[in-house]
Amino acid sequence: MKWFKFYGQDFLTDSKMRLLSVEEKMCWVVLMCLANSEDKEGKILFVNEDEVMKQAGIEENTPMWMDTKGFLDKFKELSMLEISVTKVTGGVTKSNKALRYDIRLTNFDRRQTENLSNAERQKRHREKTKKSLKQSKISSNDSNEDICNDSNARIDKIRIDKNRIDNKISRFAPPTPEEVKKYCLERKNDVDPDRWHNFYSAKNWMIGKNKMKDWKAAVRTWEKSDSNKRKIIKL
Repeated sequence: MKWFKFYGQDFLTDSKMRLLSVEEKMCWVVLMCLANSEDKEGKILFVNEDEVMKQAGIEENTPMWMDTKGFLDKFKELSMLEISVTKVTGGVTKSNKALRYDIRLTNFDRRQTENLSNAERQKRHREKTKKSLKQSKISSNDSNEDICNDSNARIDKIRIDKNRIDNKISRFAPPTPEEVKKYCLERKNDVDPDRWHNFYSAKNWMIGKNKMKDWKAAVRTWEKSDSNKRKIIKL
């Protein structure tokens, strides 16, 4: 069973559709179904106006039936379709039943194959944006890789960067008491090198919950702390 795109937003808000009655809109839906069922989509052969109205659920010889008669000409005036009319041999020329209507719905085939709904246009725009970002981030040799591979590459890069940070942290080597003493002499501070070394050695070279990264910075922190204590004592 064939299916076709039904543009619901256009059906509800299009200026031409707003000029139609409920019965005429139902006839338009029937025409779209018929157009889709033909081998040449968009074209309907041997259309009978009365049969279309019956398929639309309009009862014969009712006010709605009489009001809807001539809907094909109205659709033509609104440029919704094109009509080719020929007389049927032996028919009464003034009757719709004596005429053969061949109809082509305007732009039906093109809208089914090319035109997109708002949601489809947004989807295509997102895909185009993703593709553009992908091409700007990877080399020309990798331009044909899909988004999944690109995502995996970004994840791998994050892991590599994290490993580099972890390796940098793990390379920290605790200073010897002599190194601390030498640095304190260079700084000409009053930090007790042995006391400082014993303190952090006992804490497994942790500052709070984090591993020490720069022991010289820790010495300078003590230096400032001792300086502040001396100022308080003098006061």
